Amino acid sequence: MASWKLCVEDYGKIKSAEMECAPFTLIVGDNNCGKSYLMSLLWGIKNIGAIHLFEKRDAEINEEERLLKDWISQQINLAFENGQSIVGMEDISDWCRAVINQRLSQNKDSLLKWIFNSEQVSANKIQIHLSNRAFKERKLCFIRTTDDNIIMKADYGKNKTDNYGIRNLEGKTDDHSVEFLMKGIFAFVLQINYGKNRYENLFLPAARTGFILTKDLVNQVGREQTFNMEPETKPMSPFTRPINQFLDVINVLSLENQPSAKRRKIIDLIEHQMTSGTIEISDSPNKEIRYVTETENGEQKSLSLRTVSAVVTELSPLILLLKHMENIESLCYEEPEMCLHPQLQHQMGRVMARIVNSGIDVIATTHSDILLQSINNKIALKSHPQKEDLCKKLQLEEEDLLLDTQVKVYQFQEHNGKSQLIEIPCGQNGFAVPTFNNALDDIMGEAYMVQGNSDE
Repeated sequence: MASWKLCVEDYGKIKSAEMECAPFTLIVGDNNCGKSYLMSLLWGIKNIGAIHLFEKRDAEINEEERLLKDWISQQINLAFENGQSIVGMEDISDWCRAVINQRLSQNKDSLLKWIFNSEQVSANKIQIHLSNRAFKERKLCFIRTTDDNIIMKADYGKNKTDNYGIRNLEGKTDDHSVEFLMKGIFAFVLQINYGKNRYENLFLPAARTGFILTKDLVNQVGREQTFNMEPETKPMSPFTRPINQFLDVINVLSLENQPSAKRRKIIDLIEHQMTSGTIEISDSPNKEIRYVTETENGEQKSLSLRTVSAVVTELSPLILLLKHMENIESLCYEEPEMCLHPQLQHQMGRVMARIVNSGIDVIATTHSDILLQSINNKIALKSHPQKEDLCKKLQLEEEDLLLDTQVKVYQFQEHNGKSQLIEIPCGQNGFAVPTFNNALDDIMGEAYMVQGNSDE
């Protein structure tokens, strides 16, 4: 569960948005309302690293920063004198909040430039609101090593611990070392990496089918632009950073990485009930992706992705990531219902639930009322008094179900060319999204008018 809320103002078409992520977060709204912008920003915060996100660009030090740095220096000195200093973080929460948002204000333009590879995207405000949960019951341990250096240990849980080491010369610490540890504390409370995170928080762009089919061509053009000298080179507009990461990830997949048992069940669900065949990568240098299915006489048939249906190419990136990418923390998934028949959109709801229950957080944009209703059904079943019997009838398992606390749904509402994000509450029957319901009402009203006039 997230312990912070992202707040933005005047960001592209977005007038204002406040969003706290859950293990499964859905963003809905009309086309061109800011869904992908908001998800790209979340991806960027998770991937750019605290060292860059909170880079100091102003020599001036405000009161909160001075107090926080004095506190860090004090813990270093205590560890040097006593061997270690174990401290809680609630006392420094206000200082951390102030410095984090001061640095974000200084770095918001460079953050957006990094995400979009462009200076044309701007925001008037990007802030992070940290809840008390980000600091409560969390501890830092400052330890003096045998060679008189200092290590700050931050325990994230789930067997993840970050250690930040600094030189401590005769108990004296310079501002550079304190700045280093302060950014480590910010990474700890936000649960992001200190340095740039390449392949733990992944992005599946809406154009993934096109990229998966043309990845070799894109790589070839990139090599020609980088390594060949031409008399005249035409300027090229770069892809956004999330798309570049997607292309990189597809090319670094390793056959040595094999899925866990939980992931294997997700993969089997997709390959048996959605693609009716398996997705494989070759061990050749270009890592060709193939679709393998059985013929009527039981023989295996291997096909290039260029020759198969859209549903196969659409789902192949997800399958490959689940098969061959280790340590996935989160997926930013643009329109997971893309190219899917309504029945398969319903199955995608089950796939999303299994991914979330496997420990991978999902942030997804969607236009699919079917996908949302599938999620609503999974939530309702989780606490249903006849859950066991219904699951048997529907052929569902425990990992297909979701708690209402695992899911958040947000909708963009447009007014005068700008959009505002609102949170949709989870009611007795799940999430009722006005943008879907209004569209269905319009279609049914039109059908009633047309069919009614025909009957006359």
